[in-house]
Amino acid sequence: MSEIKIKMGSSSGEEPKFKPFDICGFTLKQPLTTKNSGFSKWGFCTKNGQKYFIKQFLTPVYPDDNVEISPAIKNRKCKECMEWFEKKNHIYNIICDAQNGNIIAPIRFFKDKSHFYIITECVPKCRLKFSDIHSMLPLQRHILLKVIASCFSTLSFKGIVHADMKPENIMFKETVSGFYTAKIIDFDASYTVDNAPFGDDVQGTPEYFAPESFLALAEERVKLSPKVDVFALGIIFHEMLCGHKPTFNKEYDYVYEAVLNDDKINLDKKISVGYQNIIVNMLKKNPDERWSASKVFNRLRNMTLKEL
Repeated sequence: MSEIKIKMGSSSGEEPKFKPFDICGFTLKQPLTTKNSGFSKWGFCTKNGQKYFIKQFLTPVYPDDNVEISPAIKNRKCKECMEWFEKKNHIYNIICDAQNGNIIAPIRFFKDKSHFYIITECVPKCRLKFSDIHSMLPLQRHILLKVIASCFSTLSFKGIVHADMKPENIMFKETVSGFYTAKIIDFDASYTVDNAPFGDDVQGTPEYFAPESFLALAEERVKLSPKVDVFALGIIFHEMLCGHKPTFNKEYDYVYEAVLNDDKINLDKKISVGYQNIIVNMLKKNPDERWSASKVFNRLRNMTLKEL
């Protein structure tokens, strides 16, 4: 990363030292990392004493003035980069409009030299882990389910598909009351319903793929909608309620494969009948029959203590 200035260590074997620098008014005090990041680098920065999360996209790369390429190629690459930026910026602006305190929307999205960056709120480390949720008291766990469903009801209303929902993209934060709330992060794969991806442009995590996402990846003409996220949440909610994903025939690797072949999806019997009914309707093969995020939220909101 050219903008990170490295001071080489001495011949005694001293580790190279990172020199802090400013980027668009934010101070980066440590190098960015590629750990669990996909096609990006990430880290933390500060501004006016406040800590923020920063991500550098590894692609696309804006042509540097010093790169020796033909004017035609440079112009093409510049155009592709700015089209990508404008598309992303449009999506991020809509996500900002959907901000409800639990959706981690971009604070800044910009280009610096050859790379594009995004800066968001930094969610502090939390004692609560995703794997702990199924052991919570029923009412506490139910609150988190409602918070998550509410976020996706809001995103759906705005026509946004997160498209890469998985436990890693749900963070938890302690509240002033001593409990926790959930935060939805990482909208890198997101799209609007009127500009859905197709073929190799479809992104996501296979473990949480909706059937129609796989079909679009396989270049079948299907409609992608916010119900892509509802399917993923059906799997995630099952994990939050009992500690593991729904089970299915071992000849399949993923839930969506079994659903596409109309094989039975087994829900854990420890999950209450009320929750099972919700999850069954979240995992419907046909998106037209699958519940919307709004319906899921309203059903959760109307559940009684006896149903939890």
